[in-house]
Parts: sequence; structure tokens; C-alpha cells
Amino acid sequence: MLANRIPDVFVVETAELYVGAVFVPELNLIFIHVMKTGGSSISDALMEAFPNSAEKVRTRDYQDLVHRFQIRDSLGFSKHNSLARYSSALEASDFTAIDVLAVYRNPVHRVLSGHFCPPGLEDSEPKFSIYGLYKLVRDRKSLFQMLRADGAQVAPNSVTLLNFRSLRVAAEDIGTKLQGIPKIFPHLNPSRRPGYERNPIFLAIAFLMVVTSHHVFDFVLGPGRHSTRTLDKLTLWALGYR
Repeated sequence: MLANRIPDVFVVETAELYVGAVFVPELNLIFIHVMKTGGSSISDALMEAFPNSAEKVRTRDYQDLVHRFQIRDSLGFSKHNSLARYSSALEASDFTAIDVLAVYRNPVHRVLSGHFCPPGLEDSEPKFSIYGLYKLVRDRKSLFQMLRADGAQVAPNSVTLLNFRSLRVAAEDIGTKLQGIPKIFPHLNPSRRPGYERNPIFLAIAFLMVVTSHHVFDFVLGPGRHSTRTLDKLTLWALGYR
């Protein structure tokens, strides 16, 4: 694992100080890490394949640099940063050459996963809380928000979404399309509450919260039964790119 190659592991007080998402200049690639979509696995694979693109750092005591970590790269943004910040950090001509990757996960399953697998509480038994789930749905950014622009930004070269339900197949597909991308992702952060996605009560409550929140717009981005989806111009326009 990449963590074993970093000699100076340290902890900083603020997670925004020395962290960044995975930006791979060799491929003109930006990976947008949406929480609870397998993003740590993809980040790990990208940094393993391109060691100079970023490195793992600790910003919290509970981070072990294997399953849980932050990232530091040349742009210095946070691990779960939105695409709009990259378009403003790069020149327009550079951003139009960028290929963007992100993972689509059913927003109902994604918020439930976030509720039952909170960071820093690995030793505790996760319990269902209606208020806790409501707060998470209200405060957490959606995939649509992570990809959204303000209407004045040019669109990147491509935005491809990997289907969380078929992530292994998606990895093989994207690895074929974009040379250099690993075709196998490690399995990190396994669920500590398997089966919650099949609980009809949890699903019903989470569904009602999602469809009455900003997360409802994520459904229009879904790849359906396909392993990947490259967003078309109309969808990019709906996201605010010109």
C-alpha cells in the first residue's frame, strides 16, 4: 500500500491544511471523491499507479493511512472537493482538456452508508437514528452539487461516472478507455453494518428524506444498468457548464 512508502506521517489540527484530491497531470485527470462511493479505493489505486500525483496524510487520529486517510497534492484542495474549484484553479484552456471521474451511487444507499459508517467510530456499534440521518442528508453534499458549476465555467473534456453497483466492471471499462488507469481497485472501508440496504424501514425513511432534499437531483445522473456513463452536453449544461 502507498502508506508504507511515506516516511513522515503526521497529524495536523485542521483537515483543510495539507490535503488534496487526486489530480493526475500525466493523464489530465481529476478524480472527484464523493463520500461513501468507494472513493478511497479509487484514490488509493490512482496514487499507487501515479506516485507523484498525490500522497496520503493523516489529519485525524483515527486515520490509519490504509482505509482512512486524507490526500495532499499540488493543488492543495480537500479530499472531497467539488469540481468547480478545479475549474477556477486551472486556466480555462487547461480545464477543457481535463477528464473527470466520479462514482455514482444510489443516493438512498449512499446516505444510509454514511449514517451507519461515520468516520472515527470504528469500535462502536452503529445505530439507526432518524434525526442523525436527517442531519446527514441535510448537511452532506450530493453528487450533483459536487459536479455543479456556476454557469460561467467552461466544460471539461469529459465527465465519466462509474456505477458503484458494478465498480469492478467499471474499473475495467475505464481502464481500457483511459490508458494508465488501474483496472483493479482495492477493497477499502468495508461496511460495518451489512444488510442495512435491504431493511425496508431504513430504505423507506431514507427515500423520503432524499426525494425531499437536494439529493433528489442525483437520480438524473444515474448510469442505469451500465457500468459507466459519460455525461452529454445537455447534462453538463444542466450542471451549469457552458
